[in-house]
Amino acid sequence: MKKRKVYFEEVARRYLAEETKYGNPKPDDAHRRVGTMIEVWGDRTIDRIDDNAVSKFFAWVRNLDVSNDTKNTYVTYYRAVMNYAMNDMRVIQYVPQQKAWRAKEHTTFLEPRQLENLFASLDPLRADIARFAVYTGLRKGNASKIKIDWVSECGEFITLPSSAMKNGVAHEVPLLPVPREIVQRRMQMVRELEELHWRWLPKIEYLFVQDGPRRNHIGKPLTQVTNRAWRNAVARAGLPKGTRFHDLRHTFASLHKRAGSDPLMIQRLGGWQSSRSMDRYTHIAGPDLRRAAHNLNEVL
Repeated sequence: MKKRKVYFEEVARRYLAEETKYGNPKPDDAHRRVGTMIEVWGDRTIDRIDDNAVSKFFAWVRNLDVSNDTKNTYVTYYRAVMNYAMNDMRVIQYVPQQKAWRAKEHTTFLEPRQLENLFASLDPLRADIARFAVYTGLRKGNASKIKIDWVSECGEFITLPSSAMKNGVAHEVPLLPVPREIVQRRMQMVRELEELHWRWLPKIEYLFVQDGPRRNHIGKPLTQVTNRAWRNAVARAGLPKGTRFHDLRHTFASLHKRAGSDPLMIQRLGGWQSSRSMDRYTHIAGPDLRRAAHNLNEVL
């Protein structure tokens, strides 16, 4: 019996349709990176994704004007799709190897003035998402895709269900005055959009949505927060090239540490699963260290 041909696109789409180990849909990055591979390899049978094909593709990735972290997302999802083909679908017996690029351990955080420069340089929607992320510690995928029905009736909390969280654990976020004002203002904008376009616009599901410029964008969240618009804003704000949205999460933890918040409370507020995640912030001087440093004034 002749063996059925299995194409890369079929494998890739089946992989993307599978839930993550926490029962969540595959993230947007997975769809973007694997989508690029489908454009290149979609019409090839999976057994023709050989060392030469992989070498050529990652030579192209190497020349992209992006960080090594971003390049490594291509490596991650390439391996995931091919291992899925080998281990789950059992349609290949060999996966061509591809090494990841050396990436720096990022603990970059922004000072308050840098944050204000960034917010001022971003468009209003991205600025609200970024400011909200700094005050809540949420990851990009969570902050930009907050659903309206996650907001408590009192407006003082947002509860992210387990299906939305990277670690698969539900997370309640207390809202300080600044993020609370953002939520209230964005909810009012949603109501106004629904009233203005009531004839054709379905009920808006998300908090941070676009109001244009195209009709098919209205009422929908951004598909990409950190695209060229983000990079241009980073440059206008005078921030280091490669400043990432995830640096806002580090900023949240670092400023909490500097203010004297207990590491366990920071961990719980930010939704980190392991206390070891707090080890990367041990270099931040909290109030106790600053007081100890001032003791030297008594003897000099």
